[in-house]
Amino acid sequence: MGRSRALRPIIALGLLTLAGMISVYCLAFSVWMTAYPFADLHLWRVRFYIWAAASVLIGACWVATLIWLLRRKQSGPQPPQRP
Repeated sequence: MGRSRALRPIIALGLLTLAGMISVYCLAFSVWMTAYPFADLHLWRVRFYIWAAASVLIGACWVATLIWLLRRKQSGPQPPQRP
């Protein structure tokens, strides 16, 4: 039971990393299509803002999960101290 609980944040970090990579790819594609002269500029600009917001949100979740995981590891069981 304890081992699966420790594995959940690591899986979450992996999934957030994958989602972040996809989000950055879509963000770069939106920038590229915004510069394309024959594309609908308004549509791609809106998509750019959506993917930018998604990238920032995914990045914030990734950092929060990493900080939570590191603090949880540091505050693990401490050995008893002798007087």
